[in-house]
Amino acid sequence: MADVPDHWCHVREFMDLPGRSPQDRRQLAIPIEEKSNLTFSQCLRYAVNWTALLQTHSLAEIAPNESWPVEPCSTG
Repeated sequence: MADVPDHWCHVREFMDLPGRSPQDRRQLAIPIEEKSNLTFSQCLRYAVNWTALLQTHSLAEIAPNESWPVEPCSTG
């Protein structure tokens, strides 16, 4: 059986953000797996209205919040 390569949900709103690394974007948009506090979920993302949030806050002001709802990946 082949190993599945690392992958995470695509968050369209983050694709054109200047000055943020893919690791920074992943840390903000992808929850940590419940079974392992060291790995990011490969099938879930935070269900946040990023467009609205980014209109009222700079990316530097936003921190991931474990109380945010999560949803399955919808766009890869």
